[in-house]
Amino acid sequence: MHPRVVLGVALSAQVLASLALADEQQKVSDQAAGQVNVGLGLQVMTAGTLRAAATGPGGAFTDSAEADDATGLSASIDYFLTRHLAVGLSPRLIFNVKEKNDTDAAKQLDLLARLSWVQPVSTSLHLFAQVNPGYSVILMPQAFRNNFPGLESNDPRGFILDFGVGMQFSLSPNAYVGFDVGYLVGFQTMTLKGPGGSLDVDLRTDYLRLGALLGVKFGAESSSPRPQPLPPVGARSSVEFAVEPASAVFSSTHAPGRRRCSAVMVLPAPGLETNSASVLSVLEGHLLARNIRVVSSAITGRAVIQSPLAPDSTKPTTGAAILSDLERALVLAKNANVDCVLQLFTLDVGTTDATRLFVWPMNGRSLVESDQKTFETYNPGRRWTLVGPRWQINSKLIDVDSGNVLAVIGFSQSTAHLVQRRFELSALGDALVPADGTTGWRIASTQDVDGLRSFMMSELSAEILGPK
Repeated sequence: MHPRVVLGVALSAQVLASLALADEQQKVSDQAAGQVNVGLGLQVMTAGTLRAAATGPGGAFTDSAEADDATGLSASIDYFLTRHLAVGLSPRLIFNVKEKNDTDAAKQLDLLARLSWVQPVSTSLHLFAQVNPGYSVILMPQAFRNNFPGLESNDPRGFILDFGVGMQFSLSPNAYVGFDVGYLVGFQTMTLKGPGGSLDVDLRTDYLRLGALLGVKFGAESSSPRPQPLPPVGARSSVEFAVEPASAVFSSTHAPGRRRCSAVMVLPAPGLETNSASVLSVLEGHLLARNIRVVSSAITGRAVIQSPLAPDSTKPTTGAAILSDLERALVLAKNANVDCVLQLFTLDVGTTDATRLFVWPMNGRSLVESDQKTFETYNPGRRWTLVGPRWQINSKLIDVDSGNVLAVIGFSQSTAHLVQRRFELSALGDALVPADGTTGWRIASTQDVDGLRSFMMSELSAEILGPK
């Protein structure tokens, strides 16, 4: 290897978790806290640069060269602290660490610590990001030392930083394969010693890395049972499914750079004051909890103005005769030193229902959520629904001082989409047994409705408060 360039580059193309490609209807176990993943990887390093720098009696010296492509073998072990976060170790050996067109190649040995964040896209596909700091030693060939007769030199060693992103798939409940792309930067140092003294040489290796990994999982079945054959026709069995909350549907738009509202008046549309009084009280409670001062809209009708047409300018003229509800609210809000008026157009508290669809895949032991098209392809005995009241809010937030619209706020959510619960169903043969004569449940208990009310009012309060 050229004496000016010593380097090591590599790839820890490690992938962490799971997806079942064999059958899209198969239930695959997800990673869980306490799970351990063990894998072997193959990496390709390309587009690399080798850099060297030293400062001696003759002054400073720097040089760089294009690195030849290199390959690496790695092993990895990862322990999941949570279903998303894992820590681990990964030793790696890199071959053909050298400058392009050089004949002598070094090897690089890395010992990396691993911090991984894994995000499930589905029960099958997971995306991940990794940061892998560690320690690296470049094992120099004898030909390198032959270039410096009379000098002693150690193998370059030092800090290395590796980071990347990728995806991972399950081949079975306990086996997985992954692919990733990343970047590697090394900061190794070597020392040349001779009769005249010593010289420290700093090395840096930059590589783009591509990798693949094959691994196995231990403890994966603790979070989800392995798929079992369906019971024979006529046999009773149970089927479970865990429901996670779905995001609310937002259609809000905020003016750029809008002000924050520290005091607000709520102006319901006609009829909302009586039909939704308890809901409005909950909203006012959430606003107060966020340190937002609330002025009751019930006294809006007391707003009066001084009419320029009155024969006696000292006589007040009742504003109700010539002002709209919003105009009266703005007058009163300004007199009360209120920042914003929230004009509620729609506060629908459960007059319509929302539905979530689930299906029981063949060879599966758990129900999975589906879209309408997929739902309709399944036999009625393998379909299930969750239904619950939907709440919807549409409103406008107005700046009292300028009259400008600060935000148009609209969103909806339902008890069926907010529920987080594990359900258990009975099955007879290959068909689900109806509950109370229906193939579905209605999520509308007092606890469910109270939870939805609290969620909607909390989200509306956050929208009113505005950005920090």
